[in-house]
Amino acid sequence: MKKLLALSAALVLGMFVAACDFGEGDDATSEPTEEVTGEPDNYVPPEDTQVSGPCQVGESAGYTKVRIEDSMDNATLDPNDCGSGNPGADIDAVCIYGSDESEKGCAATVEEEPWADATCENDKADPNEVLGAPDGVAQDGTFVGYFSLNGGAIIVGFDAGIEMLCGDTVHVWEMYNPDKPGSVEDYKITLGTSDGLWNIESDFATGENDIEVTWEW
Repeated sequence: MKKLLALSAALVLGMFVAACDFGEGDDATSEPTEEVTGEPDNYVPPEDTQVSGPCQVGESAGYTKVRIEDSMDNATLDPNDCGSGNPGADIDAVCIYGSDESEKGCAATVEEEPWADATCENDKADPNEVLGAPDGVAQDGTFVGYFSLNGGAIIVGFDAGIEMLCGDTVHVWEMYNPDKPGSVEDYKITLGTSDGLWNIESDFATGENDIEVTWEW
């Protein structure tokens, strides 16, 4: 009787083991685990994918935007002065010229809402005055047709098809009164890409000013 019970137990145990799949044996398969990775915030592409070497004339520099930034040292940003309603550098136009000095086009869009760091009232606060060809004029003894930076900056773009190429020049007009000493004011130009990379920057300058389209790495 004991032998019969032992035999029955062995048969039941064998059937249990046979019914279980422990993932082993010749027929067992398993999918490899793929490691999920992502690019870190400071990811840098391999060197062979980066732009390098000289910026050849006629080659696309990748810039689509121009930023014009005021100097906080301009006298008309003094709260006691405020430039009589036109504080900071007064920007009339931004245009691109080819390496052959031909005009390629002028600013056509305001890319972002201009920002200002001064507390002055600004009578020349319409950023659209920067668009198009230079048209600032004296009207009834007052200059009109420009945008006062008021301690801040403006970012402009260009019509589709107008591309900044190496060797081109970005030219900026600042309005000033030639009969009033010190009315020219400092501003600087920076070139940027559609991805928000600001790469080439001029020194602060006054009046008409330009910057060559190139790259620096």
